[in-house]
Amino acid sequence: MHSRNDDRPCFWGFIVALGLYDSCLVMLNLRCLGIVFDLDETLIVANTMRSFEDRIDALQRKINSEVDPQRISGMQAEVKRYLDDKNILKQYAENDQVVDNGRVIKVQSEIVPALSDSHQPIVRPLIRLQDKNIILTRINPQVFIFVSTSFVVSTATYWGFVFSF
Repeated sequence: MHSRNDDRPCFWGFIVALGLYDSCLVMLNLRCLGIVFDLDETLIVANTMRSFEDRIDALQRKINSEVDPQRISGMQAEVKRYLDDKNILKQYAENDQVVDNGRVIKVQSEIVPALSDSHQPIVRPLIRLQDKNIILTRINPQVFIFVSTSFVVSTATYWGFVFSF
């Protein structure tokens, strides 16, 4: 973080009660500390067909210029996840259903309560894929089978590590 007065880096620190840091460190190392969040990162991500295409293209460009095999492997795995999720989104947008591990899962309607008295409740078409932590829905549910309003909401991939505890 940069200071307001000049362009020098500055760091924030906090004074805590004696022993609190050591206590938290012990709980963290023993996996007893309930949860630690870095709030600079996003827990939930939403992608449309267009955002998947943009992300895949950007990753392909990075892969082509990368020399580290380990980083290339990680980026290729990410491209595969994006392609899988894009395929699921395409099925949802075109058919109001998806095929997941041989099972056909059809859309379910859920009512979103009105935000205020001047708004109407919205019936939103949803598919929840619990095992993949994915929800498929539409921004504008009145426009049926319209790819650009369909999107996937999922847990950001790097949060899988947190949930594995």
